[in-house]
Amino acid sequence: MAATLKSPTLTRGGRTLRAIAAAAIDDPDAIIRPREVIELAYAPGVKPSQACRRLMLLLLAESGAAVADDVTHQIERRRLPGHRSFQDFQLLIRELRSISLVLPARSGRNRRAVRTAGIFQWVQQEVDESGIALVEWRLTDEARFWITTSEV
Repeated sequence: MAATLKSPTLTRGGRTLRAIAAAAIDDPDAIIRPREVIELAYAPGVKPSQACRRLMLLLLAESGAAVADDVTHQIERRRLPGHRSFQDFQLLIRELRSISLVLPARSGRNRRAVRTAGIFQWVQQEVDESGIALVEWRLTDEARFWITTSEV
């Protein structure tokens, strides 16, 4: 699933995507944290836990350069921080799914607008307590577009 440097995604991608691709070669353990992800706007009264934010960044980092492609990503649960029970991890996934991007946009009348969109189309985990259980996810079209065109 990982994209290569010859991928069309990387040739059309912005600075963030190029940094992700370079890190995959130079330092596979590096996590590229686009400023837009760190500075997400959350709904009033909602602030994701640190564990939720860490999981989000890890899933995005694990997606690598393929983050901009319309594919299903996966990781073994044992590679995720803090081995939690299935139920606890399911609550963390629900919290993760409640995070939204708030992006500048243009309306149908070509006026300035604000678009609110989810990051993850879906996240699922195998119903298995072992560390080899898979967590799979798919990003929304808006999130993939935003990451692909990011210049931060």
